[in-house]
Amino acid sequence: MKNTATFVIATMVGVILDIVSKWVVFSKISEFDKITLIPGLINILCSRNEGVVFGLFPGKTKIFIIFSIIAIAIIIYIYIKSDKVLFTSNLALGLILAGAIGNLWDRIWYGHVRDFID
Repeated sequence: MKNTATFVIATMVGVILDIVSKWVVFSKISEFDKITLIPGLINILCSRNEGVVFGLFPGKTKIFIIFSIIAIAIIIYIYIKSDKVLFTSNLALGLILAGAIGNLWDRIWYGHVRDFID
């Protein structure tokens, strides 16, 4: 039960942090601003990804929503079939699931995935 709690808590906290952090960044930073956190390494800037990795295949939102749902189902299936012993595995799968849910949320509500870490 403790290991399942790790997975569920990681997922819930990850989804909340994903949605809230995107809301904060996109409400406070204009589309053309860039904030440097670590020079030459990490910047924050608002970006819209209407496709998949690196913006490939833009404009196929409905298909990507279906793919996101399938990905979420696969991640849950992998978790169910896993041995659930390692804390790190439960945490990692929970965070991966949170990212998939966060991206699905963006695709449903905004028609694209909102990214801000460059």
